[in-house]
Amino acid sequence: MSISCQYKPLILRILVLRFTACSIFLFASNSYAKDYYLTLREWWEHSSSTNAINKTKSNLGLPLLRGQTASLPSGSLMELAGSNGEVFRLGGGTQFTLLHDRQFRLLAGACVLYNPASVDPLRILGPATEVWLSGEGTLAFQVTANRGFKIICLSHQPTLEIAGRASTLEPARVYFLPPNVPQLGQSLTIDLSLFTRTSQLITGFQGQLPSKRIMRKTAFQQAINIHSRSNVFVGDATSPKDFDLLVVD
Repeated sequence: MSISCQYKPLILRILVLRFTACSIFLFASNSYAKDYYLTLREWWEHSSSTNAINKTKSNLGLPLLRGQTASLPSGSLMELAGSNGEVFRLGGGTQFTLLHDRQFRLLAGACVLYNPASVDPLRILGPATEVWLSGEGTLAFQVTANRGFKIICLSHQPTLEIAGRASTLEPARVYFLPPNVPQLGQSLTIDLSLFTRTSQLITGFQGQLPSKRIMRKTAFQQAINIHSRSNVFVGDATSPKDFDLLVVD
């Protein structure tokens, strides 16, 4: 059946509108697909009276989008995976916010971060500190009592940049970053094997970090080189220049 001339312009306009709407939808879908986000991979809750509760099944794949915060109660553990292969393991009492692509705020608590090799640096913003991380590596970040950072390098030799100053981090060392001071403070060697065997941010998950093998290798090599072990452990930072040393009997 032919279409009369008086209806052709109307139908043409409808087709154009449909095509435009379809194009806008496809553009929006592609933009969303390329947007940076985190997804939940594991979630555990612990209490003194019960065994660990696995909350992963009902929340697996739940996204953390820009501007959203993961605020964990005491006794919780959560693992989030980034769009570019990053892994974040959050402990109880942690407040962690996705600010922008590969930019995050750690306002309280602690996390273990695996950063894959990437051309783009990764930013961690604390209560009174800010660092940029480049290169592959695994690090533990903890907000200290004086609002600074305690940073433990667990694998590889990533580069940490503070106010334009770059430092290469060594595995099995803990570094202190005082608040409002744009440079690393004191650093000490830790027992990497002990840390990886006792930290819930390492052992409290069913999955494995991508750097598990190299962490084990580094810890083994360090253990061979250690002739005498000390019962003194590094605690929290109490001031820009001081930190606690804990004696374990």
